[in-house]
Amino acid sequence: MKDALHLACSVAAECDYFVTTDDVMLKKTIDFEDIRITDPLVLLGVYSMITDEQLKVEGLKALTEALRDVQAEKFIALVMRSRFDYTKWQRKLWVEKSVEEISDAAMKLRKSKDGDG
Repeated sequence: MKDALHLACSVAAECDYFVTTDDVMLKKTIDFEDIRITDPLVLLGVYSMITDEQLKVEGLKALTEALRDVQAEKFIALVMRSRFDYTKWQRKLWVEKSVEEISDAAMKLRKSKDGDG
C-alpha cells in the first residue's frame, strides 16, 4: 500500500476524507473508522460505492420485488448451477438499443427514483 504513509498523515491531521485510486487500499480499509476513505469518483458523486453486503441485500431485494420469492430463488439456483457468463449475456441484452437510448432510459429511471420526474 503505497498510500499508507499518506493515510497515516491524513488521520493524524484529522482529515474527513482520504481520497485514493488504490483499489487494494479501498478494499482493505472499507470499515476504517478514523477517516472516510474513498475513490475520487465517489467523492465527486460520479458514482456511489456500496459495500458487498449492501449490494447483496439490495440485489436480493430487487430480485424478490421483480420476481417474487419463489422465482427469485429459482433464478439464483439457475445462475449458480450454470456456467453463466454475465459479460456475454449483457452483450446480447440490449442489441436492439443504441448507447444513447440505454443512457436515456437509465437517466429517466434514476430521475423517477429520485423523485425528480
